Amino acid sequence: MKPSLRLRPVTREDCRLLWEWANDPTVRASSFSTAPIPWEDHVRWFEVKLRDEHCTMFIALNETAVPVGQIRFDIREDGNAEVDVHIAPGARGRGYGTALITEGIHTFLRSSDAKTVHSFIKINNAGSRNAFLKAGFKELEREVTHGEEVYHFLYERP
Repeated sequence: MKPSLRLRPVTREDCRLLWEWANDPTVRASSFSTAPIPWEDHVRWFEVKLRDEHCTMFIALNETAVPVGQIRFDIREDGNAEVDVHIAPGARGRGYGTALITEGIHTFLRSSDAKTVHSFIKINNAGSRNAFLKAGFKELEREVTHGEEVYHFLYERP
């Protein structure tokens, strides 16, 4: 059974929570930059993202309104989007990844002109790979991004 999620826009009050999730060892290992993120750097990045009209971020809440993940869409120069997802450390392995990607895509595309959404996942991240496949993304060729071999996934607007 797919978990029930509700998405809400990210607010300034989410800055610390997103920083904590971003610095989780599992998230750092699956990121292109594996070093811990200093608080000051995160705050600067977060403020820029909140003001960026080409960025849309949501927090996923479970059935009891507990935050279980985040999803971020960045519009690229070609007008299409790239997606980034984090699941809270205590919420992994419960199907939230697929549910968040699915709900996030549908919510994002209702207010975006993007025709496609791309994701780049490191080869060793089997959980994310499976979540994107279950959410309807197509796996394209492997490629090298930021010096890492990755799977390139694509979601096309129906």
